Amino acid sequence: MRFHILLAGGVAVLCYIFVQYYILKHIVSLYHTDPHSLGDQTLWGLSIGISLFTLFCMASGAILPHIPILQKGFLLMGAIALGVQTTCLMLFLGADLLQLLLRLLPKGNRMQTFLAGFRYWSLLLMLITGIVTSYGIFNAERLSVTEYHIQIEKPMETPLRVVLLSDQHEGTALLPSHLKRTVALANQQQPDLILLAGDLFDENSTIRQQQDAYATLSALQAPLGVYYVYGNHEHSHKENDKIRTALEAIGITVLEDSHHILANKLILVGRKDASEERMPLSTLLQGTDPTLPLLLMDHQPTQLQEAASLGVDLQVSGHTHGGQIAPGGLLSAIRNEATYGLYRNGAYHLIVSSGSGVWGVPFRTARHSEIVSITLSGSEYETASL
Repeated sequence: MRFHILLAGGVAVLCYIFVQYYILKHIVSLYHTDPHSLGDQTLWGLSIGISLFTLFCMASGAILPHIPILQKGFLLMGAIALGVQTTCLMLFLGADLLQLLLRLLPKGNRMQTFLAGFRYWSLLLMLITGIVTSYGIFNAERLSVTEYHIQIEKPMETPLRVVLLSDQHEGTALLPSHLKRTVALANQQQPDLILLAGDLFDENSTIRQQQDAYATLSALQAPLGVYYVYGNHEHSHKENDKIRTALEAIGITVLEDSHHILANKLILVGRKDASEERMPLSTLLQGTDPTLPLLLMDHQPTQLQEAASLGVDLQVSGHTHGGQIAPGGLLSAIRNEATYGLYRNGAYHLIVSSGSGVWGVPFRTARHSEIVSITLSGSEYETASL
């Protein structure tokens, strides 16, 4: 298993270097410099250097000493590098596609003449890149509340306010102050129930960062409790139940292929992550009361048809980050059954959050970092239109 992970990581790094070479080749051409004047060896060397520097910045939150200013500086440089790279890649790919299309037009076409005669392409590239990069850094830090009103087909005595948090990836991209703002904003919603849907930590989160996170999370308050399921990035921290022990010490219940009946009001089911061997959902639900509302926590939005067929009223998930970096949403849609927002299939509802944090570096151009606030009511209550 570890060999496959290393192999996949190596292939990803090589692809990243090739992409960087493609970008540099176009930048050199754009500034009217002979691409061959630098030599392919120089371009490949620069591509490798820039790629490794960006990857170092992405890991700096965990591998550098716990000095916030130092970490923030490298993470910011990584965000700028990633912003420039993704923007240039999209623009250059678009320009290459446009050139292919223009070749199909008759010679002397006005569009071809305009494109060939425009002298400010390099300035336009700098302007667009600056705008996109600045927005991506700002949007990563921005935290908003997304509200949903869900009316299920089963009766409920009173509506419940449920707050969903996911994908914080604590310590890898954002400083501890972001988690403090997240907890404060979650409590402001006055929730009856708080759900943490995985990837609170990352593979590279340090013990110090985890301890700081536990201290902050201890302030979460909800009458029906705070519940947590593991994400796919937390496998390395599950040894000896360290996360479970620490979370339960601050009053957060960890669910792993188990369920709880909350105040005789609803059944809350928490699954192991889809990347692990786990119990079939049908087995997990055996013996549960089908008349009670059924709420499912599953980090990854997978096996949705099965959940719908087994009577799940509401499933909450994260994992996708809403794409995080455009056009990541398109790639996420290929890999996942759902990417972001509210989905409905008969009596079944699914909410996929873009996450309260980000992964890698503080850079987000797709969706926004969010806290999800859900008003859950039964069939005898009217709620706002979906």
